Amino acid sequence: MSRLYEMSVSISNYNEKKSEAIEEAINGQWEFDDFLKREHQEVNYLDASGQGYLSGGDSEEDFVEQISKAIWEANGKVCNITVNCTYLENIPFESYDMTDKYDEIMKE
Repeated sequence: MSRLYEMSVSISNYNEKKSEAIEEAINGQWEFDDFLKREHQEVNYLDASGQGYLSGGDSEEDFVEQISKAIWEANGKVCNITVNCTYLENIPFESYDMTDKYDEIMKE
């Protein structure tokens, strides 16, 4: 069974000369939409996010371990990695039907 996720990865203290290899390595694990390089308090960050499906019995933990290994191999040494996994098929939401509020809202 496939499950829709938003995965975001933030990498810091990585070898900037290896950023292209890191991008290629993590795109081999998940299809990321874009990459953002930023600096905060003299620390460089590489951020990426994208939506896709976990399937074949893969868990979030499996994904996190696989992508971490790919990043560390591409970087050639340890770097800081934060991965956020958001399951999109069952997130809380609010729904509003505004039809009955038309007169009230439009008279303001």
